[in-house]
Amino acid sequence: RGDVEDGTVVIAESQTAGRGRMLRPWESTAGKGVWMTVILKPDVPPHLAPQFTLVVAVAVVHAMKALYPNLHPEIKWPNDILINGRKCTGILTEMVAEADRVQALLIGIGINVNQLQDDFPEGIQGIATSLKMAMSDAGENVEINRAELLAEILLYLENYSELYLKHGFARIKPMWEEESCTIGNQVRATTLREVIVGKAVAI
Repeated sequence: RGDVEDGTVVIAESQTAGRGRMLRPWESTAGKGVWMTVILKPDVPPHLAPQFTLVVAVAVVHAMKALYPNLHPEIKWPNDILINGRKCTGILTEMVAEADRVQALLIGIGINVNQLQDDFPEGIQGIATSLKMAMSDAGENVEINRAELLAEILLYLENYSELYLKHGFARIKPMWEEESCTIGNQVRATTLREVIVGKAVAI
């Protein structure tokens, strides 16, 4: 909607039809995660809009590292954050645009926070994790403060969005590459039309 202000954040305690990239379902356990959409209205052309997914990924990873120094989150291209090789966070950016300008970006961020393994469907228990589970693996059995995590993410996101708008992607790129677990590896990229296999050498 045109009357929604730049920077609006919508937060849900649960989702009945959460989804990720390519319409894949996203499990969002009620009361145990951070499920939110951030609405931005940057003055950028539509072809640059996908870069905001990368800005968000860096913000989320840096926020996690600031709060939980024992964890080692990594960015997996194009929109996942992994801890110990398991998915903890998904980011989905959708665009409302005219031919030459972005009207709004709807940035969906889903973070598994306080789930235990049994909270996940059996089919993804081997590939999904939460911050609480990762902290337990690191020797700390704690309940994560979701409000504190949310505030830290929004602080980093505001700072990095301003950095991007002022200086372009060049200032974000080295931070993204430093946090990436994709660069240097053989990768398989699946689109709606094809599968591409190769080595990721840079963003």
